[in-house]
Amino acid sequence: MIPQWSYSRLSCFEKCPKQAEFKFIKKIKEPGSPAMDRGKDIHKLCEDFIRGSLEEMPAQLQDFEDAFLLLRNCIYTVTLFVKVIGR
Repeated sequence: MIPQWSYSRLSCFEKCPKQAEFKFIKKIKEPGSPAMDRGKDIHKLCEDFIRGSLEEMPAQLQDFEDAFLLLRNCIYTVTLFVKVIGR
């Protein structure tokens, strides 16, 4: 039995109950694609840069440099604020 239901899980089950079983009960992952792999890599770069693990902006993110610098500064500011108030 599927432990938690959501709209996407119900849609998957209605489309193909066996696929839902493999995906949500047996936790068998679908094979990736080059686009999915690239998306995961880009997401990881974004996260690493915003959190400060990477000092320099990765080339793949430079089209969005202003937005990423803003996010990085916001994370830094919130972190400092939390340290100051002691939470």
